[in-house]
Amino acid sequence: MLKKIVTFLLFLYIFLFLPLPTQAAVNLVRTPSNTAVYFVDASNVRHAFPNQKIYESWFGNDFKKISFVSEEALAKLPLGKNVVLKAGKYLVKIPSAPDVYAVEPGGTLRHIESAEAMETIYGKNWQQKLIDLSEVFFDDYVLGAPIKFGHQIPDGVVYKLINKNNYYYKTAGHLQKFASWQDVLANGYNQNDVVENITSFFLHGAEIEGYDENINNLAAENNLARYDCENKNLRAAFIFVYDGTYNLEEVEKMKAIKNRLPEYFNWTTDGLSQLTLDNDIFLIKKENYHIFESKLSLSQLAFDFYKQHSDVYDFLFIFDNFSEPSKIIAEYYAVTNQIAGIQKPILKAEVQYGSLGKLKGVIKMFSVNSHLFGSDSEQNITLNNIIHEMLHQWSGVFTFLNDKKEEDTSLYNEKLKHWSNYVNFVSPLGGYGWRDNGDGTFTQTYVNQKIKLSNLDLYGMGLLPQRGIGEIFYIVPENSLITDTISAKKVVVSADSLVKAMGKWQCLVK
Repeated sequence: MLKKIVTFLLFLYIFLFLPLPTQAAVNLVRTPSNTAVYFVDASNVRHAFPNQKIYESWFGNDFKKISFVSEEALAKLPLGKNVVLKAGKYLVKIPSAPDVYAVEPGGTLRHIESAEAMETIYGKNWQQKLIDLSEVFFDDYVLGAPIKFGHQIPDGVVYKLINKNNYYYKTAGHLQKFASWQDVLANGYNQNDVVENITSFFLHGAEIEGYDENINNLAAENNLARYDCENKNLRAAFIFVYDGTYNLEEVEKMKAIKNRLPEYFNWTTDGLSQLTLDNDIFLIKKENYHIFESKLSLSQLAFDFYKQHSDVYDFLFIFDNFSEPSKIIAEYYAVTNQIAGIQKPILKAEVQYGSLGKLKGVIKMFSVNSHLFGSDSEQNITLNNIIHEMLHQWSGVFTFLNDKKEEDTSLYNEKLKHWSNYVNFVSPLGGYGWRDNGDGTFTQTYVNQKIKLSNLDLYGMGLLPQRGIGEIFYIVPENSLITDTISAKKVVVSADSLVKAMGKWQCLVK
């Protein structure tokens, strides 16, 4: 059904007939013969303001930002979706139904299900914030999770803890502090927009000073959850955190690692999965708030990253140039997991990182200078270390049901969460790949650092069905001394016993 854009008459302070400005200058435009006003985004796509109330939610009664363009120039700009209400300014309902919604960034509507939640969040005078949203424009919005309780403060509001003096902007489940009340006003909010509550949230990012482009982003994406079980087309970003300055050698090494990793990853999965890395290496200058308890705060860095970039990455790799030398080469921090049947907890920790659920994990790579990447051997070791950390998302801790009908952890090292040294396969996550010699002895096949994923790794990722796992066994050696060939007892683990202990592999995202 075609929508008729409701135009409105704006009383303009300046009447200038201008050619279409460059994108750096363009923001709001209209033609001399039509009162419809459009926002022009960074891709030169125009978005109509459906009515004056929506315009005022962003700009109040300020019409000075509107420039005149010719009808010919406007017609060259493709028409995108309508501009939606600015988050935190109004509550909305449609005329034909009583349901009331909070408006979050990107036009996400959250139904407030109870009067108690309504008054706890917005106070007894909440109806003063309520406006009607025409059914014609309801499809411009998306429905998010309902608000059932008073502690579920929506994103996109100016927030204040009761009996405290500071003001914050709530975004992606976090609070970002306004430097002063004047900075609240500079972003188009006033006292009527403030939500006061006793609920505490994570505090992230630098203080907001002056006009903030993220708060006033008319083209913001909606903030619906982005959970998935992606395994075949993965995407990652390389982030370089530098202390004051950096040199060309550091950047070139990161580029070399980034350029080789996709091909290496594809090889390790036998072509069953691919990893895409953006051409850019994203640079972030270390700030004081990036350090927490003398350590680099990955959540603060990720939050800063997502302020500038879309939530489209499965993994973030974070390098720096200031971490002290350590025995630890890299560390994996799981963020989300929606796969059951792999002995990994179902996890939704994205709010700590500023993601909406797409992000699966963050790999802390420490100093880029600690990674050797010259010879083929050095490159293989570094690339294998990266694959090793990624695999912690899906693999390395499988249990099975043994002959005593007990859940057994013999396939992995419980402390390290790596495969046991005594399994019959080799993986970036461990294993010596013992071969049965048929005479009570076993010979290890582990030879170098260029290692493909094992069948169990591929199963954990969802790239291999249960029937494709093949023979799995571990050995119980006669003594703890590991040599190339040892005497040991063989214990076979069937694929069925894995499923009986862990359940079937299942993606929980509907």
